[in-house]
Amino acid sequence: MLAEYLSYKETGYFSKLMVDYLDRKPSLDEFIEYDNSLEAYGRIISERNKIPLDRELLVERLKVQNSELKLSLSSSHNIELLNKENTFTITTGHQLSFFTGPLYYIYKTVSVIKLAQELTDKFPDNSFVPVFWMATEDHDFEEINHFRYKEELFSWNSAEKGAVGRMKLKNMNSVFSELKDKIGGGKRAEYLLKLFSRSYLEHGNLAQATRYLVNELFGEYGLVVIDGDDRGLKKSMIPAFKKELLDFSSDRNIEATNTQIISKGYKVQVHQRQINLFYLRNNLRDRIVLEGDKYLVLNSDIEFSKNEILVELEKYPERFSPNAILRPLYEEHVLPNLAYVGGGGELAYWFQLKNNFTDFGVSFPILVLRNSVLLINGKHQRRINNLDLSISDIFNKIDVIIRNKVIANSTCDIDISENIDVVNKMFYSLLKKYEGDKTQESIIKAQYKKQLSGLYYLEKKLLKTEKRKQNDLVSKLEKIKDQLFPNNGLQERNLNFAEMYMEFGEELIPSIFDNISVMNNEFLVLR
Repeated sequence: MLAEYLSYKETGYFSKLMVDYLDRKPSLDEFIEYDNSLEAYGRIISERNKIPLDRELLVERLKVQNSELKLSLSSSHNIELLNKENTFTITTGHQLSFFTGPLYYIYKTVSVIKLAQELTDKFPDNSFVPVFWMATEDHDFEEINHFRYKEELFSWNSAEKGAVGRMKLKNMNSVFSELKDKIGGGKRAEYLLKLFSRSYLEHGNLAQATRYLVNELFGEYGLVVIDGDDRGLKKSMIPAFKKELLDFSSDRNIEATNTQIISKGYKVQVHQRQINLFYLRNNLRDRIVLEGDKYLVLNSDIEFSKNEILVELEKYPERFSPNAILRPLYEEHVLPNLAYVGGGGELAYWFQLKNNFTDFGVSFPILVLRNSVLLINGKHQRRINNLDLSISDIFNKIDVIIRNKVIANSTCDIDISENIDVVNKMFYSLLKKYEGDKTQESIIKAQYKKQLSGLYYLEKKLLKTEKRKQNDLVSKLEKIKDQLFPNNGLQERNLNFAEMYMEFGEELIPSIFDNISVMNNEFLVLR
């Protein structure tokens, strides 16, 4: 597969916050501890071990959680390495998306593996373990219970409530049958069906299925999968959870940071609560709120006094579940982590968290934007070639693509840019001539605006006529844009890896792995 790269800014699909972060704008310095550079990794390596970490507990819980998996030698070795003070993790986290959900699930996982490898090459006296944190306690079932294959939606329905990782895998046979009918035959289809079957038909709940799936796809690269829904790990968080329940620390810390973020012209990604914990039982995961002197669990009749909830926390730490604000703190507390790899939306809310980490005495990681990829198959590449489009062309909005190609293919010159230049120069000269005369300047500016408006209207009419003449070209441009950018969005947010596996086969993940570089911060196009 051939690789080509664009800057994230050049694609036009990334927020101002992410572009500014990649450009290392000083306006964001107060929201991060380190930038994503080799020099920064050298500093954080020396600092990370100054913060206490129970490595023995971590390794023990990882062994228990993964005991039913057939781990690769690389993954088993990496778990053992975590006992050593010179071993660090590079982490990403994700919802338990059904059959991986959108493609970016694959890209962020490959990104974390590749970054661990790049750091191993640069810092040979240390070891770096890639970690996938399963968001098993998430309760947004509607966000993760489906995937798309060739425009068809495959959904899994469940009547269970609460943490999605605990949900039993019922009704999966019907989904498997639907996929089998749709996917057809051949070696690639056989692999995907076997992967689906062994993941979802041979495991008891969604957490187990996801752990198996991720290990099958990435175990050979040494990826370690961890589940935060774990009594042992949460027991170590009792002091932090107690602080959250009694002091409302996260609320104060993040509110102050939000004010700073907004003052710099950025948007706040998530909003904190007074208490950023859920109460977790089977079929229940709802917010804990304080009303008067009582701690209530919303949508239930469960309530605690102050002393009762502290006793509950000591006896059953597994019943307390962090939300999106507190979960990053939990991750960094139990892992010897150097960097968190996430998408733009994820990193946006990590920018809100640094002060909270400082208050809780937890190390704040380097924030790394995961790699993004556009996959172009042979059929699409031939269409791109036939339409004489460059890779950068296809990232433009469809109106821009059509305008440029229609003008380029027109038998008459309908490009008014030269006329606009003439008008600009003429009125600039007039404004210089009458500079200081407010009345004349006002008249000239009004006429200038009128002339430009007339020219743009004329171009619009000419372009509309030309589009009708070149209707076949316009249709082809719209089709290729829609195929590569479904729903006017990035391919990675719409398509599932199964569709791409059917196109590219076994070389899909290795090709992505070989061609991305997390340190270079570039958008990858593979064709």
